[in-house]
Amino acid sequence: MGTDIKVNDKIVFYDGFCVMCSRFIRFIVFLDKRKTFKFSAISSDFASKVLSKKLDEKQVGKFIVYLSENKVYKKSDAVIQIMIDIGGIFNVFKLLKIFHKVILNSTAFGLSILGK
Repeated sequence: MGTDIKVNDKIVFYDGFCVMCSRFIRFIVFLDKRKTFKFSAISSDFASKVLSKKLDEKQVGKFIVYLSENKVYKKSDAVIQIMIDIGGIFNVFKLLKIFHKVILNSTAFGLSILGK
C-alpha cells in the first residue's frame, strides 16, 4: 500500500469538518454506482503528499479538490467536474462551464459562509 496514484484515478479531497462538504460526499457515494470515485480528507497525510505535487500549500483549504486524469479541480470547478464525471442527467453541468469562475467561486464562498 503506497501513494502511487494511477492517472485514471478519480479522487475527491474534502474538508471532513465541513458539514456541507460531508453531505456532498455522501451524495456522490449514493450516485456513484460504478464505484469510480475515491475519497480522502484534505487534512490527511495522503492528501498532503498527493496535492503538494499539484498545488501550492496556500491553495489547499477548506473546500473540495478533485483529482481526475492527473488534472486538479478546485471549489466550484471540482463540483461541476465531479457531477459531469458521474454522467447521465448530470451532464447538464457541462453548461455551467460557460459561466465565469468568479461568479461561481463567489457563490461557493457565500455558501461556505452560510454552511458555518
